[in-house]
Amino acid sequence: MASNKMEDRALAKNCRSALAKTSMDVSQLEIHCVDGNVELTGKVKIPRGHAGGMDLKKEMNALKNHMRLIRGVREVYDTRVLLIT
Repeated sequence: MASNKMEDRALAKNCRSALAKTSMDVSQLEIHCVDGNVELTGKVKIPRGHAGGMDLKKEMNALKNHMRLIRGVREVYDTRVLLIT
C-alpha cells in the first residue's frame, strides 16, 4: 500500500515535468495520481501576451498523449479541466 502511494507521488512529479513542456498557461492545473491513473483538474488558458492563435483542445490532447507515454501511467483523465479561451 505505501509503495503505491510512493509510486503515485513519483508519477505525479513526472507528469508535472510534462507540464513544463507545454505552451499553455497551466498554473491552475492540478495533477492527482491513483494506481497509475492520472486525473487533471482545474483551469487551462492561453498565456498572457501569446501572439497568434492557439487551439487549447488540441494542445490539451497533446499534453495528455505526452503524459500517457510516461512509464507507469495507465490513463489520463481531464473531464474536470476547464479550457479558458
